[in-house]
Amino acid sequence: MVVHITVFVIVVIFSAIAEYFRDKNKMITNIMFILAVGILVLFSSLRYWVGTDYAEYFYSYDAAVRNVLDNLKAFDEPGISFLAWLSDKTVGNFSGMFAYAALLTIGLFGIAIYKNSNNYLYSFALLIMAGCWSGSFNAVRQYIAISIVLVSHRFIFERKFWKYLIAVIIATAFHRSALLFVILYFIINKETNAKLLFAMILISVFFFFGEGLILRFIGENIDRYSSTSFENNPYVLQRVNTLRILVSVTPVIIAWFFYGKNGINSDEERAFYFNFLLFNALLSIGTSGSAYLARFAIYTNAFVPIAYPRLFSVKSIGKQKNPFLLLNVFAIIFYSVFWIYEISINYNLYTWRWITENTDYNFSVWNWLTNLF
Repeated sequence: MVVHITVFVIVVIFSAIAEYFRDKNKMITNIMFILAVGILVLFSSLRYWVGTDYAEYFYSYDAAVRNVLDNLKAFDEPGISFLAWLSDKTVGNFSGMFAYAALLTIGLFGIAIYKNSNNYLYSFALLIMAGCWSGSFNAVRQYIAISIVLVSHRFIFERKFWKYLIAVIIATAFHRSALLFVILYFIINKETNAKLLFAMILISVFFFFGEGLILRFIGENIDRYSSTSFENNPYVLQRVNTLRILVSVTPVIIAWFFYGKNGINSDEERAFYFNFLLFNALLSIGTSGSAYLARFAIYTNAFVPIAYPRLFSVKSIGKQKNPFLLLNVFAIIFYSVFWIYEISINYNLYTWRWITENTDYNFSVWNWLTNLF
């Protein structure tokens, strides 16, 4: 846990400096921003056996290297095989695969934040506290796919369907679940209205009441490699923690209370990002019956670091200066509690180990970095 908190403090300092100089000195802003991204990438790259799925990627590394061409021809999520092959050619072992995955994931998150956030400090803090950074340790392939969808989300706002579709297809090269999020183009709009809300609720209800049917389909057609019966897997049947749902729902309630429908719709950008938060809340509720299905909600949760500041990092409303300052203080505390709790209950996250602890290879961090890049 000490490592997580240390990284958080360092990244917050860098991002705070970047935000402070944002309109004053672009060079300082860019340097601090790159350092914030770099710290997240570096620590993620140097971890060893940190993350729920680390062992799965570790043991499948050799097969991924061997089957890179076959996976590409079949388009069977070839992205991670390519990263494994690249790691084999540069570093010579599995560690580079995790480093390249971290660079791709956090790098794309960073680009999305740089281009779209109106407060770097809040965005980087939420990138960590909303669980995106640590989540990328658990679901490596899926978070790469998520980062591609995230960095392409402006195609939705600009109504460029084919460009967005191409981005989603590229994302499916890492995780086929990304294909489902073509739907974002049709339900995320520049206005919040009854039609949009009905569509979101319908999707949420489908996940909630169709849980058994969906899990059966996934078990028979997608996740065929599970060592146990998919539908009886404890992880699949585990319910989502209520605190996670509360964290997803609260910003929506607060935004509606402060702005109201007319206030939200008075600005297309505000309505656009509010709709992401709204869909995230409803999808979190809909998938709350299964920790496995809740992995679909991490796609929408990834928009929180950008969407939250868009709604609540506002310098003034009318004559009122910093109207959300007190709210944001409580929000930081609220998200901190959630983040610390999420880390503390997951042994594979709070127990941090470094790649240099692997005794099968004589790791030198400097040699490793020079080979990697």
